[in-house]
Amino acid sequence: MEQDIILTDAHAQSLLAGMTYLNIHTSNFASGAIRGQIIRDDGAGLVGLAPPAGVSSSASGVGFVQFISNTKLFYQFTHTITNAV
Repeated sequence: MEQDIILTDAHAQSLLAGMTYLNIHTSNFASGAIRGQIIRDDGAGLVGLAPPAGVSSSASGVGFVQFISNTKLFYQFTHTITNAV
């Protein structure tokens, strides 16, 4: 999955401060199938995705977030969620 997102100043500051994470929800995993903290690395954020505590799943994923401007970012993630209905 990938998408361009328009950010508020507060969201951009939170992302740059390492206070943001990605959580992918599915109907089988309503509280989140996988999640990962976005970690800043020279203007881009790197994410390793794994099941959250309490979720029994072999799902995994990886991705990145890139600032296009102060208020716009691009993200791209891949995952191995099975039975994600």
